[in-house]
Amino acid sequence: MAGWIAQNHDYLLFFAFGMAGIGAAIIGVLKAEIGARRKIEVRLLNSEARLRTVIDSMPFDFWVMDDSGRYALMNAVARKNWGDNQGKTLADLDLPPETRKICEDNNRRAFEGEIVRGEVAFNQNGRGQHGYNIVAPVRVDGKTTGILGINLDMTERIGAEEALRKSERRLALHVRQTPLAVIEWDLDFRVTAWNPAAERIFGFTVAEALGRDAIGLIVPDEAREKVMEVWKAILSHRGGTRSTNRNLTKSGKSILCEWYNTPLVDDNGQVIGVASNTQDITDRDDLEKQVRQTQKIESLGQLAAGVAHEFNNLLTPMLLRLEMLRIDRAGDTSLLAALRSIEDAINQAAQLNQRILSVGQRSNGKRELLLLNPLVDDTLGLLRHTLDRRIELAVHLSPGLGPLSLDRAHIAQIVVNLIINARDALMQKIEEGAPAGWTPRIDISTLRMESVQGGVDVSRAPFALSWQRLTIADNGTGMSAEVRAKAFDPFYTTKSPGQGTGLGLAVVWNVVSSLDGWIELESKLGSGTVFHVYFPVPTAPPSGMIALGKSGGPGLAPVEGEAGIRILLVEDNVTVAETINVLLTRTGHAVTYAQNGEEAWELFRMREKSFDLILTDENMPVLSGTELLRRLRDAGHKIRVVVVSGHLGEEKTDELNRLGVDGILHKPFLPKELFAILK
Repeated sequence: MAGWIAQNHDYLLFFAFGMAGIGAAIIGVLKAEIGARRKIEVRLLNSEARLRTVIDSMPFDFWVMDDSGRYALMNAVARKNWGDNQGKTLADLDLPPETRKICEDNNRRAFEGEIVRGEVAFNQNGRGQHGYNIVAPVRVDGKTTGILGINLDMTERIGAEEALRKSERRLALHVRQTPLAVIEWDLDFRVTAWNPAAERIFGFTVAEALGRDAIGLIVPDEAREKVMEVWKAILSHRGGTRSTNRNLTKSGKSILCEWYNTPLVDDNGQVIGVASNTQDITDRDDLEKQVRQTQKIESLGQLAAGVAHEFNNLLTPMLLRLEMLRIDRAGDTSLLAALRSIEDAINQAAQLNQRILSVGQRSNGKRELLLLNPLVDDTLGLLRHTLDRRIELAVHLSPGLGPLSLDRAHIAQIVVNLIINARDALMQKIEEGAPAGWTPRIDISTLRMESVQGGVDVSRAPFALSWQRLTIADNGTGMSAEVRAKAFDPFYTTKSPGQGTGLGLAVVWNVVSSLDGWIELESKLGSGTVFHVYFPVPTAPPSGMIALGKSGGPGLAPVEGEAGIRILLVEDNVTVAETINVLLTRTGHAVTYAQNGEEAWELFRMREKSFDLILTDENMPVLSGTELLRRLRDAGHKIRVVVVSGHLGEEKTDELNRLGVDGILHKPFLPKELFAILK
């Protein structure tokens, strides 16, 4: 070996030096490659860091799952929302069952190569969440090596959208349920929206109103000019936001409406329509007119009362001196004739003064339980002879009306003034030349009403369950709208000078008000006038007022100084009731009257301790004697009850006995039979 080495020394030396050079070259190349690789690794690390930063900066969940179903990557938002679950499977996560099922289904579909998109709702940390979820496969060389997912949190947006939907639903409910009519119009004044209240107020359905022009729909001819001025003001932002005008309903009825209007303006400042809220204020306006009328009469009445008081001071000595002259100069016939003319003038002045005093002052007269029909009939009896024979007087007094709390003189005033007013209207029409075939006519009627509507101020008599109405109508000249508005004003008259004082209707207004009633006026020029006077039917007589009045004389009252019992008399026949009342009150019994069982029940409930016995007819409207007895016993009342009847069969008698009736009185009966059963 040594010889071989020696022989090849030079060659080996050359090889060694050659190899050394090659090694150095290789080392240089390796060093360069290592340096380049290190640079690449640094760039790669920097790129990965940047990528990690980008991924962690994403404002939504981002995650990657490998083909074994383990999370290989989760960004900062995902770690915050779900925890750091890298290396874990979906089964390792503490998720609600419904959320886990959603994730499993989406992941399975993605591993199968599908890109899954959609909104999902899930529970996270006990709180409902909404998100938009994207899960997609990661493919390498056509093979799925994993999946990645993005979860966009939409909770706030969904919440805002739901809040908006709720707000819109509330607004829609408000529009549908508000008692105000909500109407929208386009620029041509056509209806584009019409809520149920608009249907109720105006009578037109949505289908009938949509697309219709307001002028041809609900605006009457007389209000057209005013409404168009308001419309132009709204569109030009010059006003019109609040207005009041007459409108028409589908049935043709005229109503007064209050309008609140708002122009609808888009983002460019252009008016694209108008929204209106309106309400029917016809009844409110009527009631306000009542208040204004009452205040007007009261204020004028106070002034008139002061003047009338002084006027009385002048009239009194005149009459006294007149009587003294008549006595002193009894033989002077010419003077006595002159005194009679003076006396007539003074009496007329005194009557006028009394009417002035009636204006604006509530009556201090005595109110009694009186029947309306006899009072009206008695007054008509006095007036018939004063009416022109050409005038036809038609009287329709509804039978069976019960007593009211009335002032006898006031009812006479009401009837006299209204009849005279009707007479004058008829005579004026006759003088002006009535049409052929026309007959002057005055209609007088009474009616019981269970309820009242329109401008009747029921607050005057909140105790009333029902009303009685007196109507006086004529087919005379009628009144214009201007005259109707002032008809009840004191001293207002359309008659020629010297023919009217203008106090008649003002006095009627006042005395009706003093009786807790109300008066309505309907009139059309050329067609006549109708006055409706409403009187409340009391559920119980006022304190100290238990007499049952009788027309033409003083009310029936208990005889003082004799002992008796307190009886609630229930009888729908007024004649029978008055007869029984006379028999009872003359022997010292105190009687309170009810015209049917229902009224008796209400009276007894309010004044239970005021009665010792109930004497009731059997056959009555509303509530019979048996039904009244049953109601009393069911409520535990032990009061004595006597039932009166013309005929009771065996079955009805047995029923009354089972209910605990204290006595049965058969019609007709003698006074001694009545008194005997009351002992």
